[in-house]
Amino acid sequence: MRSSATLRVVCFDDDFDAASRLATRLDRDGIEADPTSTMTTTLERLEGGDVDCVVVSYRLGHEDGSTAITRLRRSWPSLSLVLYGKLDSREIPLATATSADDYVDTRDVDALCETIRDTTGRAVDIDESPYHPSDHYVEFESIAVHKSELFDEIFECLPVHMYIKDESSRHVAVSQAFHDPDVFLGRRDDEIPFAPDEHTRSALGDDRTVLREGQPILDTEEYLPGHDRWNLSSKVPLFDPNGNTIGLLGVTRDITRQKEAQRELERQNDRLEQFAEFVSHDLRNPLSIATASVELERETRDSGRLADAAAALERMADLIEEVLALAKHGRTVVDAAPETVESVLERAERALDSDGVTVDVGDGDLEIVADETRLQRLFENLLSNAVDHAGAGTTITVGATAQRDGFYLADDGPGIPREHRSGVFEPGWTDSDSGTGFGLAIVREIAEAHGWSVDLSESAAGGVRFEFTGVELVSYEE
Repeated sequence: MRSSATLRVVCFDDDFDAASRLATRLDRDGIEADPTSTMTTTLERLEGGDVDCVVVSYRLGHEDGSTAITRLRRSWPSLSLVLYGKLDSREIPLATATSADDYVDTRDVDALCETIRDTTGRAVDIDESPYHPSDHYVEFESIAVHKSELFDEIFECLPVHMYIKDESSRHVAVSQAFHDPDVFLGRRDDEIPFAPDEHTRSALGDDRTVLREGQPILDTEEYLPGHDRWNLSSKVPLFDPNGNTIGLLGVTRDITRQKEAQRELERQNDRLEQFAEFVSHDLRNPLSIATASVELERETRDSGRLADAAAALERMADLIEEVLALAKHGRTVVDAAPETVESVLERAERALDSDGVTVDVGDGDLEIVADETRLQRLFENLLSNAVDHAGAGTTITVGATAQRDGFYLADDGPGIPREHRSGVFEPGWTDSDSGTGFGLAIVREIAEAHGWSVDLSESAAGGVRFEFTGVELVSYEE
């Protein structure tokens, strides 16, 4: 490391624009920063020398930040490495367990600048204060674990089962949240008296994978039939300053209540759908009779009242179908799978026969995790809404959000007045004489069934923009 007062930093984020924005903001604070968007370009920049620190985004498209930190640490063991990003409570211990020098759990650039100066300061002062591993690591028997006040507080107070294992899968540290640590210390899972066999086999297999490959295993659900309990576990490797795997950190949460709530919700959804099917079946029969009678009468005499009656009966039929769709599509999505947005949109267009409307999928390779049938219905309702309000000649644009946490659908129509936007997703809301008012309500139900959020705003062309966030994107290329 150099002893110059000027700090040179590489900002690594697979979103080059995000890396560039961060680099620009660091430059304003007197830190020379270069953006990179791939591991290859990051390593090439380091080969050029004169780099004090690499700031790595916690969320990368093809690997998480902790994996990138591990790769950099192995090649550059003395380089200052900082992990940054917005972390939730589950991710904090995982971030703490990486071989990064520090991490910042907020996009606050002032805090990031302070962290960079702090971590590089230990290296800059190398002539005056030689670095000793014992200053920053404490031995738990044969394993070295990064020590910090934050880590200690999390390990003692976080209401989850946390543990550290050595290279032989033996517990060397255990939190006090739910169990007596003495029962675990010095033992593998198959040596713990109350651990069921099916759990120990799975746990030891995961341990071997993490320790051998140096890769994390995240969010593994496990059911313990003997205890009638569900667990959610994550395990990440621990590394020494040279990047060698020396153990693992595990976090296990009891999610039994969440699973029970999910099952109850599924039962309620089933009952709701059965009820809707029953009601719609009982309504369709008399409705069909009334419709046929009116049509027969209209064949013998032309009457404005009969025309009104026929229109009302047709509207009732539409309402029955929409209510039934609302019950079906509002169910929690269980079997979601990767779906290419462009192909689902094409099927939605064919189902609607929406001539005169141009659909432009800017991200042709955009792939999300969703229920195919319900995703097609969502697009059908949005396209139908655009046709009804904007008419022929409308151009609809679909793509990924700038934050890559979802997708949007925007048109160049007349838009929706701001004062009406808050109510458009409510069942029965419509500004059309022929509409049922359920189209956008079904869109919202489908989104929420996936765990997504939907927001309505004005598009760049002055029309309507529907934005769906909280969506899992499988692949994305700019």
